[in-house]
Amino acid sequence: MRITQNVSWQELDESLSDSLRPTSTRQGLRFRHAVNLYRPAGCATLGNDQLVTAETMRLARRFAEVVDGGPAVSHMAVHDASDSDVIPTDFESGRLLQRTMCDLPGFENGPLLPFLFDILEAAVHGVGSEPEPTHLIFTNADICLQPNFYVFVQQAISTGFDSLVINRRTIANSAMDLPAAISGVDFGEPHPGLDCFVFPFDWVQGFVTCDACVGAGFVMRSLLHNLVARAEALLVVADAHLTFHFGDDRPWQSDAFTRYATHNRQQGDMVHDLLSIDSQAAFRLDAFHQVKPKYRPLSTLPKDR
Repeated sequence: MRITQNVSWQELDESLSDSLRPTSTRQGLRFRHAVNLYRPAGCATLGNDQLVTAETMRLARRFAEVVDGGPAVSHMAVHDASDSDVIPTDFESGRLLQRTMCDLPGFENGPLLPFLFDILEAAVHGVGSEPEPTHLIFTNADICLQPNFYVFVQQAISTGFDSLVINRRTIANSAMDLPAAISGVDFGEPHPGLDCFVFPFDWVQGFVTCDACVGAGFVMRSLLHNLVARAEALLVVADAHLTFHFGDDRPWQSDAFTRYATHNRQQGDMVHDLLSIDSQAAFRLDAFHQVKPKYRPLSTLPKDR
């Protein structure tokens, strides 16, 4: 399970039980769960997948409310002004997004993809619940939750982890038409993508940021590098049924998004190099990439490769 001094990574078919045995549940945790909601092209609403996502978030929040000592949870939608009319009324609003990839030279005529760190900063500076949350949870807008999701996060933090990455499972696309309390029963298949992050609320202000855009490949590498560099105890949950996604179409792998994936990888490399100026962060990142070379930046590869 533990792969470096500060990172524990669950491998496929590996149980979490040995690492998640809290002696007592930490009280007073407050989660702000931020999602970048948007109106898909040609839709008058958020679209069925995001509506189902929002409903599973509500179910998980209700579950946390009835668990003795469960965490307080608020939901926040981060979006631009054009989507304000489709945001669920029970979601708080983050600071409005002001930029997209179309504002960068060479991408003017492409899709209106927002920037990852703009979303995180908008979530922190939005009109949120009081008192201030202890942790920020960020997921993609099509990532659904199991009802026990927030309680699990609380238990993991109680064990001693300060941050989490939770990988989704992929279930049949046809299950989207079922009620939210039923659709997630399908166990599905593990997915390697990074699409759910939990970390202390005040970490956002200290992140090394970049212009990686949501909706294209490699977008989460820069956030992962920040967590590996900063966390004292990061847990990556790679094979547990906590979040799920309908289907596995992966539109970001199409040729139309190749330039965006290349851009995101370059941005992630830049973040890695800037973080590595600090000797402790450099040590942690190098140790992590020794074990997980898949996430190694191109800037660290030998020049003849």
